[in-house]
Amino acid sequence: MNTTTEFDLSGKVCVIVGAAGLIGAEFSRACARAGATVVVSDANAQKGEALAREIGETSGKAEFLPCDALDPDSVRELAAAVVKKYGRVDGVVNTAYPKTKAWGTFFTELAYADFVKHLEMQVGPTFLTAREFGEVMARQGGGSLVLVGSLYATHAPRFELYEGTDIKPTPAEYAVAKGGLVMLTKYLAAYYGPKGVRVNMLSPGGVWDKHPEEFQKRFGRHARLGGKMQRKEDLSATLVYFFAEASRQVTGQNITIDGGWTL
Repeated sequence: MNTTTEFDLSGKVCVIVGAAGLIGAEFSRACARAGATVVVSDANAQKGEALAREIGETSGKAEFLPCDALDPDSVRELAAAVVKKYGRVDGVVNTAYPKTKAWGTFFTELAYADFVKHLEMQVGPTFLTAREFGEVMARQGGGSLVLVGSLYATHAPRFELYEGTDIKPTPAEYAVAKGGLVMLTKYLAAYYGPKGVRVNMLSPGGVWDKHPEEFQKRFGRHARLGGKMQRKEDLSATLVYFFAEASRQVTGQNITIDGGWTL
């Protein structure tokens, strides 16, 4: 086995939806470094175009295509535009993370309408992305869909981590949405498997994003591997693995990258 070839994305077209965000931007850079042609897609054209330029100047091939991941027509148009230009799509991941001002409201204080709206916003983009690009991959006879989960997709939150900090505890609807995506991953893997399409999930742990020191210490007490939060760079190798030939017999799986937090 040539490991260099197994993890090489050269010749592949990879689409990152929600690419302007913290994780989406890192995924885009990682796929470009691995040799892929990267379609950077986001509703924020300014940030998306800047990221595509950065990648083109530093690490590989990328172009920006706009997409509102909550709009079925926009996602459909993105899939059509990628196929029209490149003739195929090999890897797709949705990292869009839309939310309203009510995000973070505690369970007992959350309005029902906001709970339902947040479920729509958290699950909807993944559903739309998987459906549109899954059908493209099924027609071409192969490809890799990756869903983004969370350690809270399978484990209850530790509310004590948030006490005395300005960070709001993980909302109930986030846990419901991410837990549902675990089963959507398995459902799609079973549905698209006979058509040659692999579907897997990547679940981040606590990804550092300027968290206060006290929160980092509390989180680290539960992380067996190094006692710290994850960095965005810790996630991208797993995405490349899912897009690469190295995972050609892997589908329906959820890999959690959390430093052992959920053990």
